[in-house]
Amino acid sequence: FSAGLVSLLQGNGSPVTATVYDSREVVKSKYSDAPKHAAALQASGAVIHYEMDGTALENDSRLDPPYDCVIFNFPHVGLSIQDQEKNILANQALVTGFLESAACVCHDTSTICITTKKGEPYESWKVARLGIGLPDIRLRLKTAVDFEASAFPGFAHRRTAGYSEKEEALVEDNGLISSGAKTFVFQLEKGSGGPKKPAEGPGAGRREKESIKTRKKKHGSKMGKGGVVRGPVAKGSRGPKPVWTKPKCD
Repeated sequence: FSAGLVSLLQGNGSPVTATVYDSREVVKSKYSDAPKHAAALQASGAVIHYEMDGTALENDSRLDPPYDCVIFNFPHVGLSIQDQEKNILANQALVTGFLESAACVCHDTSTICITTKKGEPYESWKVARLGIGLPDIRLRLKTAVDFEASAFPGFAHRRTAGYSEKEEALVEDNGLISSGAKTFVFQLEKGSGGPKKPAEGPGAGRREKESIKTRKKKHGSKMGKGGVVRGPVAKGSRGPKPVWTKPKCD
C-alpha cells in the first residue's frame, strides 16, 4: 500500500513513514514481494521502521511526532482464535490500543483512520463506538467512507499468515475488500491529545504508560494539515502497521 501511496504523491515519499511490527527478516520470509516494495519506498525518500508496536507508538524514539494522519488498514490480531467472542474482544483490544496510542502522537487537527472489512465479525468490533468511547482520550467520528482499493496503484491485501506471489487464495480476498470495506476517520477533540516523548530511566516504560491518560499538550495554530492516507496491517503481528504523513510546521 505504501508504495501505491507514494505513487499518488508523484514519487515523493519524504512525507511518509511506514512501520512494521515484524523484524525485517520475518517480513522477508513471510511476504515474497516485500523487498521490492521496501526498495521502492526507500528510493522515494520514505522511511521504514521495523519492530514497532502500533499500540505503543508514544514510546518509540524513532518517531518524530506530532503527525497529521495515523492510519491502520484491516487490523487483526492474527492469532487464529476459534472462539468468536474471544476473537472479537481481542481485536477490540487491538483497535482500542491503537487509537489510544495514535492520539498520543497527534496534534489537535490530526486524523486517525482505521479500515475494516464489512460484514461479520468485523461489524461486531464496533469500531466507531470504540473510538468515541475511549475513557481518557476524547475522539469524535469525523466521517466513515468506503475504502477504494483501486485508488492506490498496486495495492493488494495481505493476511497475517504471510503471502507468496504464487498464492492464489488472495484473489477472492482482494475482491471482497474492493467491494466491501470502510474507513473510519477520527479526530481529536481540542486539547485531548498531543505528542509524547519516550520516557527515560528506570521504570520509565511503566510511568509513561500510566501518564498517557493524564498528560495533554495543545499545539500552536501554525501546525499544517496533511492529507488522509491509509496503511495496511502488519502480518502476524500483535500491533498495527500504520502509515503517517509528517506535519508541515512553520
